[in-house]
Amino acid sequence: MHNSGAISTHTDAATAAKMPRSTFLHRVHRRRSAEDYNKGYQLLNTAEEGILVWYCDILQKTGFPQHMKDVLSI
Repeated sequence: MHNSGAISTHTDAATAAKMPRSTFLHRVHRRRSAEDYNKGYQLLNTAEEGILVWYCDILQKTGFPQHMKDVLSI
């Protein structure tokens, strides 16, 4: 709508899209949201994270706490 000239300002376009003006400007400039950006760096899904936490918890309770280096290798 904004590029076609139907809406004259970014503020009006943001209001029509029902989002803050700053968010609208970020999307116009093709910037991703923080949530979408961080998904690209996620190594494990939720189930895998839960299993890893459970495994580390068992090891800690039995007297073998893991160092960060060990957790990364697991």
